[in-house]
Amino acid sequence: MNSLQKSCLYLVIIFIMIMFLAHQFLQKKKERKEMYHETLQDILHVPNQYTPDQCECKYEYIIIGSGPAGLQCAYFLEKFKKTYLILEKTDEVGSFFKKYPIHRKLISINKVYTGEKEKEFNLRHDWNSLLCDDDNLLFKNYSKEYYPHADAMVKYLNDFHKKHKLRINYNSTVISVGKDMTNTLFNVKTKNENYKCHKVIVCSGMFKPHRLNIEGAIHYSDLTTKKTKFKNKNILILGQGNSAFETANYLLDTAAIIHIFSNGPLKLAWQTHYVGHLRAINNDFLDSYQLKSQNGLSTLYESDVILLKNGKHFIYDTETGEVDDQGPEGGYDYVIDCSGFMIDTKMFQTVVPEHNGKVPLIKSNFESVNVNNLFFAGVLAQHISYKKSSGAFIHGFRYLIRSMIRMQTNNLPITIFDTQDTSGLFEKVFWRINNASGIFQMFGCLVDIIIFKDEKIYYIEEIPFRYFEDYYKNKLRKVIIVSLDYGNFGGVIERTRKLGKASYVFGEDRVSGHDTKTAHKSNFLHPIFKFYLNSKLNKEFHLSEHLMSQYKLKDVHVDPLKKFLHKCYSKN
Repeated sequence: MNSLQKSCLYLVIIFIMIMFLAHQFLQKKKERKEMYHETLQDILHVPNQYTPDQCECKYEYIIIGSGPAGLQCAYFLEKFKKTYLILEKTDEVGSFFKKYPIHRKLISINKVYTGEKEKEFNLRHDWNSLLCDDDNLLFKNYSKEYYPHADAMVKYLNDFHKKHKLRINYNSTVISVGKDMTNTLFNVKTKNENYKCHKVIVCSGMFKPHRLNIEGAIHYSDLTTKKTKFKNKNILILGQGNSAFETANYLLDTAAIIHIFSNGPLKLAWQTHYVGHLRAINNDFLDSYQLKSQNGLSTLYESDVILLKNGKHFIYDTETGEVDDQGPEGGYDYVIDCSGFMIDTKMFQTVVPEHNGKVPLIKSNFESVNVNNLFFAGVLAQHISYKKSSGAFIHGFRYLIRSMIRMQTNNLPITIFDTQDTSGLFEKVFWRINNASGIFQMFGCLVDIIIFKDEKIYYIEEIPFRYFEDYYKNKLRKVIIVSLDYGNFGGVIERTRKLGKASYVFGEDRVSGHDTKTAHKSNFLHPIFKFYLNSKLNKEFHLSEHLMSQYKLKDVHVDPLKKFLHKCYSKN
């Protein structure tokens, strides 16, 4: 063999070695990327509880309502190639936002500028966009206002529908929802047509105004933006939610006196961390009360009734037989009922879902507790984390819907690591706690789970913690729960004269994010990990809160997290 032949042979060997190493690298990379072909059911060897529809129905799913929740459901069903149809009672999508909120300003924030380019991170601060792959359909392209006008939402939802060509039948008011004689298929009846399907997802149509029995009262839903009739009048507003304070704020420059009465303690969103409680954008009225400008806030007791006499309203105490002496001497000219909405189940026949008077009661998979294959989405699904997280708003329920559809269609994203790939797992966890928007927005509700099984580590994203407890906790020997949540310090306001053990969220005594020894006392949103061994909670681990909600400090976040993961690796 001459020197030229030897050189060629060496080059061939080197080329083969390079190709072999490249193949190994690509295999490793493939293992570490998100994969959809191996489902959670496959990993755990449990039967799939959602069997394909065996009937000859044209649609597997019927979705009721084409608001943001209905459109988000349809988007993911379309993405995962499921047959569905949306039934919409009006002639356009998003009709709710053509009327509400009455005074036309959304309380969902639209933070256009974050200083970051990462889309997933930016969704942490975008409360209005629906989830999709088209960046043109980010809400920041429709409004630059921090609190946008409701008309922008109407246009956005219509564009979202048109862009994705989602299947909708308009002018299709649902009259009844029942089941056939076999109790397996749904019969959904509208004015024009009847539909059979295997699953129903209800996204709207189950609310009606809660009207107090007060003669002459005006309900919030009957208000308009016209306010001339309230000029220099005395107004009594009943309720203490955002609609009550939104109305009071709107009338500040018009009414003579505004009093807000309710039968419970005022709950502020910045204190309770529940975005459905009173938001700062609506509490200008509190200044006009505490800075002594004729307006006020007080309590309506069980013994109080409101009577209409000679065209004026008065608060009357049935126990003492006296008229309340804290209001205007001549009474109130108008009473505005802002006591909210209540559930309406009239569309259901033999399959009436159980509820708490406000929303349906649902299992951890978003299914009715008493009606199989009846699912709820949007505001109607907030029972999954009732009055604790963001499920009543778009920025929360968009993730709940994604989780629901992923679970139903076996499309949960799973990242797989070798048990020796400790750096790969750390990088995944580190990225998720600093960027992921689902566990950020649905704090304390949606979690990531890390499963150690058969010499592999499986990282599964965004399932309800309740779902993990119901279906998987007792089937897994070794698992870590990854979540974000607030501390229990100052998060709840009791009807007492002092906060007791709950620190005021702006108090000087609150724990701030510098000392790893007090990380578990963090008040602000921070990462919380739960390590389960043989189905029992073995350890709960907290990373300290951070003012930027970025957990990247070496001594405070990075090293403690690596240490915790290492202990979990070695624990048997």
